[in-house]
Amino acid sequence: MRRVGALILGLVVILASCALPTDETAVGIDPETLPDSLRTDVASTTTTSMRPTPIATTLEYFLIGSQGERRVVVAVEREVENSASMFERLAVLFGEGIPTEEEAENSWFNPAGEFTLTRATRDQSVLIIDIVAINEDGTIADPIDFDNNVLRDTAAQLVYTTSRFEEVSSIRLLYDGNSIQVPTQTDDSDGLLQTSDYPQYDPEFEITTTTAPPTTTEVPEEPAG
Repeated sequence: MRRVGALILGLVVILASCALPTDETAVGIDPETLPDSLRTDVASTTTTSMRPTPIATTLEYFLIGSQGERRVVVAVEREVENSASMFERLAVLFGEGIPTEEEAENSWFNPAGEFTLTRATRDQSVLIIDIVAINEDGTIADPIDFDNNVLRDTAAQLVYTTSRFEEVSSIRLLYDGNSIQVPTQTDDSDGLLQTSDYPQYDPEFEITTTTAPPTTTEVPEEPAG
């Protein structure tokens, strides 16, 4: 009896082991139990960003060139974003890449590049521009050390450039937050600078010269003999 019982027990163990899955037995998985990322019967979706692409606009800036012996402004174009602030628009003149190599080959230069723009805010129709120049040791240069021609060229460049900005009729130029004496081409200046203060920088400006009337020397008559 013991032999028969042991035999029956062995058969039961063999049958039970055949019913269990092993590493060599493929087991089907219900697709509905898988996450969507692993299911092939679920279409994948692509999320598109709705962030708008920045829209650029073309603005006119002015460099300084020459017309004979006279300094004149020369118009160039740059693209800026429509949403750019007044500071960001004006900062183009104080950044790198202006003038370009081609513009420099035409002997056009950028006097504003000598300075750093620290502020540009609009007070009604007046644009207040604050600039500084930095020494090699990192200190702010004394404005009295600047040549008048550099300040005059920079101011002319700024007034012609900002005259293209909407709602700006004049500028007030500051240095490190303080008013400075800015040379103009006119006799009177109340501190508000306009293109009319730098008329000869306009390439269309005609310089009139006055010619003195010729002088004649009368030869005295010889006395009658």
